[in-house]
Amino acid sequence: MRRRDLLAAAPAALLAACSQSPRPARTATDAMIPSWLDAGPMIGHARTDGFVVWFRLARPTQWTATARFDGREIPPASVVDLGEGCVRVEFAGIPSATTTEVRIVPTDVTGDAAVLVATTAPAASTIGRVRLAFGSCAKDVEFGAVPAFSAMAEVKPDFALFLGDNSYFVRSASDRLFSTDEGPGEWESEPLMLARHLATRRRPELQALLRSTPCYAIWDDHDYGPNNSDRTFALRSESLRCFQRVWANPSYGTTTVQGVFSSFRRGPVEVFLTDGRFHRLSPRRAKELGTKPVIWGAEQFAWLADGLRSSDAPVKIIACGTQFMNQGEPDDGHWHEARDEFFALLERIDSDRVGGVVFLSGDRHYSELMQLARTGKPSLVEFTSSPLQQGRSLGPRDDGQPTRRFAMDGNSFGMVTIDVRGPRDGEITFECRTETGERAVVAGEPMRLTLDLRELSWA
Repeated sequence: MRRRDLLAAAPAALLAACSQSPRPARTATDAMIPSWLDAGPMIGHARTDGFVVWFRLARPTQWTATARFDGREIPPASVVDLGEGCVRVEFAGIPSATTTEVRIVPTDVTGDAAVLVATTAPAASTIGRVRLAFGSCAKDVEFGAVPAFSAMAEVKPDFALFLGDNSYFVRSASDRLFSTDEGPGEWESEPLMLARHLATRRRPELQALLRSTPCYAIWDDHDYGPNNSDRTFALRSESLRCFQRVWANPSYGTTTVQGVFSSFRRGPVEVFLTDGRFHRLSPRRAKELGTKPVIWGAEQFAWLADGLRSSDAPVKIIACGTQFMNQGEPDDGHWHEARDEFFALLERIDSDRVGGVVFLSGDRHYSELMQLARTGKPSLVEFTSSPLQQGRSLGPRDDGQPTRRFAMDGNSFGMVTIDVRGPRDGEITFECRTETGERAVVAGEPMRLTLDLRELSWA
């Protein structure tokens, strides 16, 4: 990355001098994206004093950007050329919980301004109300439009989480071979992986969400590599570079450990975005190597456990690409693939007396709420939302999962409303929304549950 700090008080004309692969000719679906842009703009990480904006240029172009609020105009604090035409613009010096209009204007070509509305995060607090939307598994390459994207924007969450399989690398889209694990595929080329990410990013039904809501993401196998890929994937470094180019998370890994994991605070909530692929070692590969399977790996596990211990947020969300505590049919996830990590995290949660832990996950192509009750200890809760788009209709699901509170099939997204009024005083509501935004009801049962915060807290 090449950082160019903007020290001038007035907006400066910037040139993104990048070597980027050409994009296909524009179509009617690109109507919301100005002609000088290839994708975006998107609001990324929102801090208490600023936020990040991401976009990709259609060609090297000079442009200016300003954030407007309270009669003032401020330029970016910094601009990062991510390569391949992708740009990360950071604004700072804006008060917390302040709404701004951002305008990005080309100066050397004729074209419309790109406009979005961004709000800085509220200050860290032990009380407050937070609403978030999340989902996973958007296979638009095969099934087309993703109505859930529009619905997520309409409910106006404080932020949105994309929990993996945000795009699908496939064998071939042009030949309508949408397999994710047979023969050569898009995962064998960095340009093809980037192109697949960007094809989803350009979807018209996604634009309103990108321009109004801070968006955060982690990956799972289909936007990391081929089906069920782990750290033995040969192009994992190239895939990480692609992911860093198209998302605007707070950070990626640590100074010594690579990956897409990071954390951020929003009022009474701290979110830990975990990476379940870059360090993963599947049971099959672990057996071949004579070692134990892992999903996070030792260094990321230590980062997560230490972060949970040091956080004073009443609610701590652990976002996972695969499930943490599903004890039903064998599949991906910690209980089935990395049980040592599962019990090790529970031991750390208990020894450090960490309360308010909520897992959010994706991957399974159905949605469910799980609660693990533990005598004399806080419950653990996991809410899985999947898929955003797999061509699935709403319907019941009952396969004997022992920790389940409710479950359903069908295209959908998850909503979580956290309302904290004081120590051990508040509620968390989990609900499935249909792809058109309605509260899901299956066989007469609302896919919705409210838990008292005391159930998740230490006495």
